[in-house]
Amino acid sequence: MYLPEGAYTSEDPDTLMMIQTNRNGAGTRLSLEQAKGIIEENNRLERPSFIDLPYFSGTKEEQAVLQLFQKTAKTPTIIAWSPTKIFQTFAARPGGVVFVLFPTEAMHESHSWIQSITARGTTGFDDAVTRELWEELAHNQAGLEERHAHYLEIIKTATECWRKQAPEKAKCYFDDEHYGGMFRLFPAQADTQARLAEKNIVAVSMQYQDEYRLRVNLSGIITPTGALIPAVENTIKTFFDVLDLS
Repeated sequence: MYLPEGAYTSEDPDTLMMIQTNRNGAGTRLSLEQAKGIIEENNRLERPSFIDLPYFSGTKEEQAVLQLFQKTAKTPTIIAWSPTKIFQTFAARPGGVVFVLFPTEAMHESHSWIQSITARGTTGFDDAVTRELWEELAHNQAGLEERHAHYLEIIKTATECWRKQAPEKAKCYFDDEHYGGMFRLFPAQADTQARLAEKNIVAVSMQYQDEYRLRVNLSGIITPTGALIPAVENTIKTFFDVLDLS
């Protein structure tokens, strides 16, 4: 179940729900109020919490959610994190990390078997990109943090450009309180993707039953150096003209 679109509740003991702090694709944030409800529900059912950090950016909103789980959860909190999109290494598919937070030392000792499961839950493939990333984490954390900050600034600059150029009906998709990360989902028609392609604009079309959505990478208007592409204002205007949110 992907929040915040759905309600978080299930009495089925075999049901495990994955919570995303920033919904993959849509960009919608998990609020503190929703996180509190999830923790209360899992505490009541004695069920662990599974948290996915799909596009972890280290924002204060994400930190607040994680701190809330750390302070108030009475069951294990399992956090999945991947460095792929943070460090622009997605094409190389480096591995991710699974953290398990236990509320008490006694619970940690009684669940020591979890560590062996997560350690063996890999492919056993030690690729060069992942090894390089962990080498940097161990020996050059300052440099890694500097590059991380650079890419976060790129996303921030790109988002601000979209916000400034977007028509009034699209402004809500760039509200920092409710949205974050580099992706957004916009309502679309069956032929929207093709009409955008005619304008040399690439977007991913997604269908939910009879409804279409357009998945857009906001950072597509900016280069890795932080420079906006030429005629970016015209590109965004053309995008929304074709999308036609009216």
